[in-house]
Amino acid sequence: MKPTRRDVLKLAVAGGAAGLAACSGAKENTVPASAPAPAPTPKPASNRMPLLFVSHGSPMVAITRDDYSQAMKWMGEDLPLPKAIVVVSAHWMEDKPIRITAGEKPETIHDFGGFPDKLHHMMYPSPGHPKLADEIMKTLVAGGFPARLEDRGLDHGAWVPLSLTFPGAEIPVIEVTLQYDMTPADYLKLGKLLAPLRERGILIAGSGGVVHSNPEMRRLKPGEKTDAWAVNFDTWFRERLAKHDFESIANYRVAHPEGARAAPTTEHFDPIFVTLGAAAPEDQVVDVYEGFRGANLSMRTFLLKS
Repeated sequence: MKPTRRDVLKLAVAGGAAGLAACSGAKENTVPASAPAPAPTPKPASNRMPLLFVSHGSPMVAITRDDYSQAMKWMGEDLPLPKAIVVVSAHWMEDKPIRITAGEKPETIHDFGGFPDKLHHMMYPSPGHPKLADEIMKTLVAGGFPARLEDRGLDHGAWVPLSLTFPGAEIPVIEVTLQYDMTPADYLKLGKLLAPLRERGILIAGSGGVVHSNPEMRRLKPGEKTDAWAVNFDTWFRERLAKHDFESIANYRVAHPEGARAAPTTEHFDPIFVTLGAAAPEDQVVDVYEGFRGANLSMRTFLLKS
Protein backbone atom coordinates (compact mmCIF):
# COMPACT_ATOMS: atom_id res chain seq x y z
CA MET A 1 0.00 0.00 0.00
CA LYS A 2 1.34 3.45 -0.92
CA PRO A 3 2.00 5.54 2.23
CA THR A 4 -0.16 8.61 2.73
CA ARG A 5 1.22 12.10 3.32
CA ARG A 6 0.21 11.76 6.97
CA ASP A 7 2.22 8.52 7.22
CA VAL A 8 5.23 10.31 5.76
CA LEU A 9 4.85 13.14 8.27
CA LYS A 10 4.69 10.72 11.21
CA LEU A 11 7.92 9.07 10.07
CA ALA A 12 9.52 12.47 9.52
CA VAL A 13 8.59 13.69 13.01
CA ALA A 14 10.04 10.56 14.57
CA GLY A 15 13.32 11.02 12.70
CA GLY A 16 13.54 14.74 13.44
CA ALA A 17 14.06 14.29 17.17
CA ALA A 18 17.40 12.49 16.98
CA GLY A 19 20.69 14.02 18.11
CA LEU A 20 21.19 17.78 17.59
CA ALA A 21 23.88 17.78 20.25
CA ALA A 22 25.69 15.04 18.41
CA CYS A 23 25.77 17.19 15.25
CA SER A 24 26.90 20.10 17.17
CA GLY A 25 0.60 46.49 -5.14
CA ALA A 26 -1.71 43.63 -6.70
CA LYS A 27 -5.46 43.68 -6.22
CA GLU A 28 -6.35 42.03 -2.94
CA ASN A 29 -9.36 39.76 -2.46
CA THR A 30 -10.19 38.44 0.97
CA VAL A 31 -11.44 34.91 1.42
CA PRO A 32 -13.28 33.39 4.37
CA ALA A 33 -11.10 32.01 7.14
CA SER A 34 -11.77 28.40 7.99
CA ALA A 35 -9.93 25.25 8.97
CA PRO A 36 -6.60 25.00 7.10
CA ALA A 37 -6.95 23.55 3.61
CA PRO A 38 -5.05 20.37 2.71
CA ALA A 39 -1.59 21.21 1.42
CA PRO A 40 -0.08 19.85 -1.78
CA THR A 41 2.43 17.10 -1.13
CA PRO A 42 5.89 18.73 -1.12
CA LYS A 43 9.04 17.05 -2.31
CA PRO A 44 10.78 14.64 0.09
CA ALA A 45 13.25 16.26 2.45
CA SER A 46 16.80 16.70 1.13
CA ASN A 47 19.98 16.29 3.17
CA ARG A 48 20.20 20.02 3.90
CA MET A 49 17.04 22.00 4.42
CA PRO A 50 17.04 25.57 3.06
CA LEU A 51 16.81 28.50 5.45
CA LEU A 52 13.92 30.95 5.38
CA PHE A 53 13.36 34.57 6.26
CA VAL A 54 9.82 35.81 5.76
CA SER A 55 8.54 39.35 5.97
CA HIS A 56 5.11 38.60 7.40
CA GLY A 57 3.48 42.02 7.00
CA SER A 58 0.00 42.57 8.39
CA PRO A 59 -2.02 39.69 9.88
CA MET A 60 -4.41 40.31 6.99
CA VAL A 61 -2.09 38.38 4.67
CA ALA A 62 -3.60 35.22 6.18
CA ILE A 63 -6.92 35.93 4.46
CA THR A 64 -5.76 37.97 1.47
CA ARG A 65 -5.13 36.40 -1.91
CA ASP A 66 -2.59 38.32 -3.98
CA ASP A 67 0.88 37.91 -5.46
CA TYR A 68 2.48 37.59 -2.02
CA SER A 69 0.18 34.79 -0.87
CA GLN A 70 0.72 33.04 -4.20
CA ALA A 71 4.49 33.25 -3.82
CA MET A 72 4.27 31.82 -0.31
CA LYS A 73 2.08 28.99 -1.57
CA TRP A 74 4.49 28.18 -4.39
CA MET A 75 7.38 28.14 -1.95
CA GLY A 76 5.62 25.51 0.13
CA GLU A 77 5.06 23.38 -2.94
CA ASP A 78 8.72 23.64 -3.97
CA LEU A 79 10.42 23.18 -0.60
CA PRO A 80 11.45 19.76 0.66
CA LEU A 81 8.97 18.47 3.24
CA PRO A 82 10.25 19.67 6.64
CA LYS A 83 10.31 17.20 9.51
CA ALA A 84 9.71 20.17 11.83
CA ILE A 85 9.86 23.97 11.70
CA VAL A 86 11.72 26.19 14.18
CA VAL A 87 10.53 29.81 14.02
CA VAL A 88 12.02 32.94 15.54
CA SER A 89 9.30 35.58 15.37
CA ALA A 90 9.37 39.34 15.86
CA HIS A 91 6.31 39.00 18.07
CA TRP A 92 7.83 37.06 20.94
CA MET A 93 10.62 38.84 22.82
CA GLU A 94 11.42 38.21 26.46
CA ASP A 95 14.03 38.94 29.11
CA LYS A 96 16.46 36.15 29.95
CA PRO A 97 16.25 33.24 29.53
CA ILE A 98 15.38 32.39 25.93
CA ARG A 99 12.06 30.52 25.82
CA ILE A 100 11.20 27.56 23.58
CA THR A 101 7.66 26.33 23.03
CA ALA A 102 7.34 22.79 24.34
CA GLY A 103 3.63 21.97 24.24
CA GLU A 104 2.27 19.06 22.24
CA LYS A 105 -0.57 21.18 20.83
CA PRO A 106 0.37 24.87 20.74
CA GLU A 107 -2.61 27.19 20.59
CA THR A 108 -3.15 29.77 17.87
CA ILE A 109 -2.50 33.17 19.46
CA HIS A 110 -4.44 36.09 17.98
CA ASP A 111 -2.07 38.79 19.24
CA PHE A 112 -3.63 41.66 17.31
CA GLY A 113 -6.78 43.75 17.28
CA GLY A 114 -9.02 45.70 14.95
CA PHE A 115 -9.16 43.08 12.20
CA PRO A 116 -12.15 41.16 10.75
CA ASP A 117 -13.73 38.52 12.99
CA LYS A 118 -12.86 35.76 10.52
CA LEU A 119 -9.18 36.48 11.10
CA HIS A 120 -9.63 36.33 14.87
CA HIS A 121 -11.37 32.97 14.47
CA MET A 122 -8.76 31.46 12.19
CA MET A 123 -6.88 28.51 13.65
CA TYR A 124 -3.55 26.91 12.78
CA PRO A 125 -3.57 23.63 14.74
CA SER A 126 -0.04 22.42 14.05
CA PRO A 127 1.45 19.97 16.55
CA GLY A 128 4.40 20.82 18.75
CA HIS A 129 7.50 18.70 19.25
CA PRO A 130 8.41 18.52 22.98
CA LYS A 131 11.39 16.20 22.47
CA LEU A 132 12.99 18.45 19.87
CA ALA A 133 12.23 21.53 21.99
CA ASP A 134 14.09 19.97 24.93
CA GLU A 135 17.02 19.17 22.65
CA ILE A 136 17.16 22.75 21.37
CA MET A 137 17.05 24.09 24.92
CA LYS A 138 20.01 21.93 25.95
CA THR A 139 21.95 22.96 22.84
CA LEU A 140 21.41 26.66 23.53
CA VAL A 141 22.39 26.30 27.19
CA ALA A 142 25.54 24.43 26.22
CA GLY A 143 26.30 27.20 23.73
CA GLY A 144 26.10 29.92 26.37
CA PHE A 145 22.44 30.99 26.07
CA PRO A 146 20.31 30.41 29.18
CA ALA A 147 17.06 28.86 27.98
CA ARG A 148 13.92 27.20 29.30
CA LEU A 149 10.86 25.42 27.95
CA GLU A 150 7.47 27.09 27.97
CA ASP A 151 3.99 25.81 27.17
CA ARG A 152 2.93 28.66 24.92
CA GLY A 153 1.14 28.93 21.60
CA LEU A 154 2.22 30.38 18.25
CA ASP A 155 1.93 34.13 17.67
CA HIS A 156 0.87 35.58 14.34
CA GLY A 157 4.46 36.08 13.23
CA ALA A 158 4.72 32.30 13.16
CA TRP A 159 1.32 30.95 12.17
CA VAL A 160 0.21 33.58 9.65
CA PRO A 161 3.00 32.96 7.10
CA LEU A 162 2.95 29.21 7.78
CA SER A 163 -0.78 29.14 7.00
CA LEU A 164 0.08 30.27 3.47
CA THR A 165 3.07 27.99 2.94
CA PHE A 166 1.97 24.85 4.80
CA PRO A 167 -1.83 25.23 5.07
CA GLY A 168 -2.35 21.64 6.24
CA ALA A 169 -0.86 22.55 9.65
CA GLU A 170 0.50 18.99 10.00
CA ILE A 171 4.20 19.81 10.44
CA PRO A 172 5.40 20.24 14.05
CA VAL A 173 6.25 23.86 14.86
CA ILE A 174 8.50 25.15 17.64
CA GLU A 175 8.97 28.83 18.40
CA VAL A 176 12.12 30.34 19.94
CA THR A 177 12.10 33.80 21.49
CA LEU A 178 14.05 36.90 20.81
CA GLN A 179 15.71 38.40 23.89
CA TYR A 180 15.74 42.08 24.81
CA ASP A 181 19.45 42.46 25.49
CA MET A 182 20.78 40.42 22.57
CA THR A 183 22.79 41.91 19.70
CA PRO A 184 23.01 40.90 16.04
CA ALA A 185 26.22 39.04 16.89
CA ASP A 186 24.34 37.06 19.54
CA TYR A 187 21.60 36.09 17.10
CA LEU A 188 24.17 35.05 14.50
CA LYS A 189 25.71 32.76 17.11
CA LEU A 190 22.28 31.39 18.03
CA GLY A 191 21.60 30.63 14.38
CA LYS A 192 24.92 28.81 14.12
CA LEU A 193 23.95 26.62 17.07
CA LEU A 194 20.70 25.72 15.32
CA ALA A 195 22.36 25.10 11.94
CA PRO A 196 22.84 21.30 12.38
CA LEU A 197 19.05 20.96 12.31
CA ARG A 198 19.22 21.65 8.57
CA GLU A 199 21.01 18.37 7.96
CA ARG A 200 18.07 16.56 9.53
CA GLY A 201 15.42 18.15 7.32
CA ILE A 202 14.27 20.75 9.86
CA LEU A 203 13.36 24.21 8.57
CA ILE A 204 14.78 27.21 10.44
CA ALA A 205 12.73 30.34 9.78
CA GLY A 206 13.06 33.95 10.86
CA SER A 207 9.87 36.02 10.66
CA GLY A 208 9.88 39.82 10.74
CA GLY A 209 10.55 42.48 8.12
CA VAL A 210 13.46 44.08 6.26
CA VAL A 211 11.81 47.51 6.40
CA HIS A 212 9.29 47.79 9.22
CA SER A 213 8.77 51.30 10.58
CA ASN A 214 5.51 51.60 12.51
CA PRO A 215 5.78 55.42 12.87
CA GLU A 216 5.94 55.89 9.10
CA MET A 217 3.53 53.25 7.82
CA ARG A 218 0.71 54.67 5.72
CA ARG A 219 -1.41 53.87 2.70
CA LEU A 220 -0.27 55.15 -0.66
CA LYS A 221 -2.33 57.91 -2.18
CA PRO A 222 -3.38 57.58 -5.83
CA GLY A 223 -0.29 58.05 -8.00
CA GLU A 224 2.09 58.01 -5.03
CA LYS A 225 5.16 55.79 -5.19
CA THR A 226 6.83 53.69 -2.50
CA ASP A 227 9.06 55.81 -0.28
CA ALA A 228 12.50 56.08 -1.89
CA TRP A 229 14.35 55.70 1.42
CA ALA A 230 12.66 52.34 2.03
CA VAL A 231 13.42 51.08 -1.48
CA ASN A 232 17.04 52.17 -1.11
CA PHE A 233 17.54 50.28 2.13
CA ASP A 234 15.71 47.19 0.88
CA THR A 235 17.89 47.16 -2.25
CA TRP A 236 21.07 47.61 -0.23
CA PHE A 237 20.06 44.72 2.02
CA ARG A 238 19.53 42.41 -0.97
CA GLU A 239 22.92 43.36 -2.43
CA ARG A 240 24.71 42.70 0.86
CA LEU A 241 22.84 39.42 1.28
CA ALA A 242 23.93 38.18 -2.14
CA LYS A 243 27.56 38.82 -1.21
CA HIS A 244 27.21 37.09 2.18
CA ASP A 245 28.25 40.41 3.68
CA PHE A 246 26.65 39.58 7.00
CA GLU A 247 28.98 41.97 8.82
CA SER A 248 27.52 44.98 7.03
CA ILE A 249 23.99 43.71 7.61
CA ALA A 250 24.78 43.23 11.32
CA ASN A 251 25.90 46.88 11.42
CA TYR A 252 22.95 48.09 9.35
CA ARG A 253 22.13 50.96 11.66
CA VAL A 254 25.42 52.68 10.77
CA ALA A 255 26.32 50.90 7.51
CA HIS A 256 23.38 52.46 5.66
CA PRO A 257 22.04 56.00 6.14
CA GLU A 258 18.46 54.70 6.40
CA GLY A 259 19.25 51.69 8.61
CA ALA A 260 17.82 53.11 11.83
CA ARG A 261 14.83 54.48 9.93
CA ALA A 262 14.08 51.08 8.38
CA ALA A 263 14.05 49.45 11.82
CA PRO A 264 13.45 52.10 14.51
CA THR A 265 12.95 49.18 16.89
CA THR A 266 14.91 46.02 16.21
CA GLU A 267 12.45 43.19 16.81
CA HIS A 268 11.40 42.79 13.16
CA PHE A 269 14.98 42.90 11.87
CA ASP A 270 16.55 40.67 14.54
CA PRO A 271 15.13 37.34 13.23
CA ILE A 272 17.14 37.88 10.03
CA PHE A 273 20.32 37.20 11.98
CA VAL A 274 19.19 33.78 13.16
CA THR A 275 18.59 32.83 9.54
CA LEU A 276 21.97 34.24 8.47
CA GLY A 277 23.77 32.61 11.37
CA ALA A 278 22.65 29.16 10.23
CA ALA A 279 23.88 29.75 6.67
CA ALA A 280 26.60 27.72 4.97
CA PRO A 281 29.23 29.43 2.77
CA GLU A 282 27.83 27.77 -0.34
CA ASP A 283 24.23 28.87 0.26
CA GLN A 284 22.70 31.01 -2.47
CA VAL A 285 19.86 33.50 -2.18
CA VAL A 286 16.52 32.52 -3.68
CA ASP A 287 14.05 35.41 -3.83
CA VAL A 288 10.59 34.21 -2.85
CA TYR A 289 8.99 37.65 -2.91
CA GLU A 290 10.10 41.26 -3.18
CA GLY A 291 7.80 44.24 -3.01
CA PHE A 292 6.09 46.61 -0.61
CA ARG A 293 2.74 47.16 1.01
CA GLY A 294 1.68 50.72 1.59
CA ALA A 295 4.32 53.43 1.49
CA ASN A 296 7.25 51.54 2.99
CA LEU A 297 6.49 48.09 4.43
CA SER A 298 8.90 45.66 2.79
CA MET A 299 7.57 42.15 2.18
CA ARG A 300 10.94 40.77 1.08
CA THR A 301 11.05 37.03 1.67
CA PHE A 302 13.94 34.78 0.74
CA LEU A 303 15.52 31.36 1.08
CA LEU A 304 19.17 30.48 1.51
CA LYS A 305 19.84 27.11 -0.05
CA SER A 306 22.79 25.04 -1.20
